[in-house]
Amino acid sequence: MRVNKSKYKDGLIIIISENWRLIEPITGRPKCNDSKVAVSGRLLHLQIVSELITPSNLLSFFTIYKMSTNSVLRPILAENFPNLLEILKEKLPDSILAYHWTATHLHWAQNIPSLKVKILCLNGDWRRGAMVGLTDGLAESNKILGMIYAPEDECESLNRCLKATELIEWERVKCFVNNLDRFLPTLTEILKQKGFKHSGEFHDSCLLLYLPAEEAANIPLKALPEKVRVGSLDNSHLDIVCENWRHYHPDYRPVVQKMIQLNATVGVFVTNEQNEEELASMVLHTDYGGFGILQTVPKFRRKGFASIALAHIVRALGLKGFMPFGTVLAWNEDSVNLLKKFGFKVLEASTWLELEKE
Repeated sequence: MRVNKSKYKDGLIIIISENWRLIEPITGRPKCNDSKVAVSGRLLHLQIVSELITPSNLLSFFTIYKMSTNSVLRPILAENFPNLLEILKEKLPDSILAYHWTATHLHWAQNIPSLKVKILCLNGDWRRGAMVGLTDGLAESNKILGMIYAPEDECESLNRCLKATELIEWERVKCFVNNLDRFLPTLTEILKQKGFKHSGEFHDSCLLLYLPAEEAANIPLKALPEKVRVGSLDNSHLDIVCENWRHYHPDYRPVVQKMIQLNATVGVFVTNEQNEEELASMVLHTDYGGFGILQTVPKFRRKGFASIALAHIVRALGLKGFMPFGTVLAWNEDSVNLLKKFGFKVLEASTWLELEKE
């Protein structure tokens, strides 16, 4: 442990570090009074203007304070979202969901004035890469959409924080998307304690698969069959997208609409015998940053249209620098094999938690 001392006219400043890095540059005089503490990331600044805390008992005080501050979730300022994004980028592919969720919501927040995006980090320290993302103002019924991520070495801390925090309005949460298995036991425990349905009734086990951006950008696009066209979706396709999404709930309708308006989308259109175009297959770049709602209208199935849609969305995302990823129900071998055919790799098992009260 190292203790550095410097004098200010109204007291003694002691800066304590225990092989910890500087989180924020210190400018000006620390805003501390009496024996209060100001925390900047992991660096502790203590201004002593009384005898309540002395260098002799500083270590015990520091140990107690360290334990308490490491078990708190705090919101970070919107101006630090890009900084968090850079930290998450360094942790790819493990952070693939958190990275793309954050990038997508940075984009959406610029285009949806009513959207409220809150990111909670361990002790408000975005450099640790652990986060709870909450979106308010997208879903119907006054619902919040959530996302959780922490690197392996911060997983235990985040799990403790989830149990203790009062900053999550659990009653308003509609879902937590694509939770890696490392968080499932804690979330299950919390939700059961709060009166939500038993874990076996409110989550579906999935596999999260991804493809590096460079490989995605070079996915070959095959020649299209006669009378088949690939194009973007628009608001006129909202109903058919929702009708064919097997996990659709009315609360998600405005979310799907924003995907169509703000994100990359792919539709495979077929000209019928009446010389009219019909939407045969579709896939969207979702609110959580992966591709999803890959669906084919029943009468057009088994014709290869899903593969066409997938190739186009994967290439489009790769060219934008995204690392395309998707989640597939673990039992859906056809979808898993389709993604592996394109070179996708399994990252980890994940779970989509839908919150419903007993």
